[in-house]
Amino acid sequence: MTLRSLRPVGNRIVSSEDTDSPAVEALAEGYRVQHLSSGTAALSSAIRMACKRAGGSSPEVILPAYGCPDLVAAAVYAGARPVLADLRQDSPEYDLDAVSALLSSNTAAIVAVTFLGVRPDPSRLRTIIGERNVVLIEDSAQWFPRAPAQRFFGDYVVLSFGRGKPVNVLGGGALLIAGGMESPPAPPSRAAGAALADSAQVAVYNTLIHPRVYGIAEKLPFLGIGLTKYHPLDEIAGMPPSHRQRLPANVRRYVSRRLDVQEKWREALARVGPDVIDLPQTHGVPSDYALLRYPILMRSKVLRDAAYARLRQAGLGASIMYAQAMPDIEHVGPLVTVQSDVARARDFAGRLLTLPVHEDVDDVTIRRAANLLGH
Repeated sequence: MTLRSLRPVGNRIVSSEDTDSPAVEALAEGYRVQHLSSGTAALSSAIRMACKRAGGSSPEVILPAYGCPDLVAAAVYAGARPVLADLRQDSPEYDLDAVSALLSSNTAAIVAVTFLGVRPDPSRLRTIIGERNVVLIEDSAQWFPRAPAQRFFGDYVVLSFGRGKPVNVLGGGALLIAGGMESPPAPPSRAAGAALADSAQVAVYNTLIHPRVYGIAEKLPFLGIGLTKYHPLDEIAGMPPSHRQRLPANVRRYVSRRLDVQEKWREALARVGPDVIDLPQTHGVPSDYALLRYPILMRSKVLRDAAYARLRQAGLGASIMYAQAMPDIEHVGPLVTVQSDVARARDFAGRLLTLPVHEDVDDVTIRRAANLLGH
């Protein structure tokens, strides 16, 4: 792999405070906003409130069988049993028949995940829920709106502002609470680090994501770049003041970014051939919705692995995302309930490839990657 290597995701962080920039509240009309220590903490807080609303002694929460293991960590910390539902074929969305089969008197919530900007259809999930006392939690850690017209749909909505997320301030998250839903108690904020040390972290991050530096950092095993691991949640706290202060400026930077890279990927992938399935295209993602990465499916795992090896060797920023279905991730299996085969989630994990859409991606990168995908 070349030392000059594009990272899979992430734009530079604006470190300044900007009180004139739009806050999260401006893009979350109809929701109350609670700023928390992480997206995982926000999700766990939402699941806790769903369990409280449902009552009962053995609450369950339905999660997708493919996704970030932090979903499981959030449920476990909240005291709910994670129950995994399979996906639709060639899609990160739920198989609705699988979700229906898992609903029981113990179900407190369904977590609907927006995957890299590919959003689920909430109307179908609402139909399944019907009159049941089940909360629909929207996990939007991988998507953020660019205008008030791009609306959220969950009873609770989870946002994340950590490294590699759409709006990145190196930590923190938010829980959006719809009207009629109970707000969780506001936790105390984490102690803020020294301002100088906090600024240094931003400077280091902005340096590490440069292509000539990232290629070296990627080779250092102790950094764990690109690894998918289960990390238990250890607390729910408030968002550090330093992160909260730089959030508006980074929201402004995000909503003003150009989306021409996404459109160029779409045009290039249309010419690659039948071995590539363009997920934003097949799921009808609007052109003005920002993607965190550009997800595609190869026709087989063999083709995916070969394409990934070529793209990685060329340093073009491709990523597999989560390499395994949820029950196959180390330490996750004993924590979850899998009542049926999740073959489509495993198939999705084996065929997925994601492409970068950040500010350092240029026409040469897209052209070279498309050529390598077409081999």
